[in-house]
Amino acid sequence: MSLHAVTGAFGYSGKYIARRLLDAGQQILTLTNSPQRSDRIRAFPFNFDKPDELTRSLEGVSVLYNTIINAIGPETFTYRGLVEKIGEIIGRRRMIVSVPPGLGYVASRVTK
Repeated sequence: MSLHAVTGAFGYSGKYIARRLLDAGQQILTLTNSPQRSDRIRAFPFNFDKPDELTRSLEGVSVLYNTIINAIGPETFTYRGLVEKIGEIIGRRRMIVSVPPGLGYVASRVTK
């Protein structure tokens, strides 16, 4: 069983991803602004401004589901740019595959 990370697992889209993963028996953790809300999900603060802490939070993660569209701070990232930056920070660059929303929906139903 692999470990999955869902950003914002207590938020609107993240909670649906988290629920499906939990229902499938997967282990998950979340990066969130509300780490105290955790029940079946290990929760860690976002820590995008603290790369070492972010790296420790994501140790052992095989898959990252990023539900954050844009991150605002000293720099502004697109969704893709944020995912690439996280990979760079934790030293784990991964292939990012962009798909049309309809295809993503169908793929999620088939891989259920």
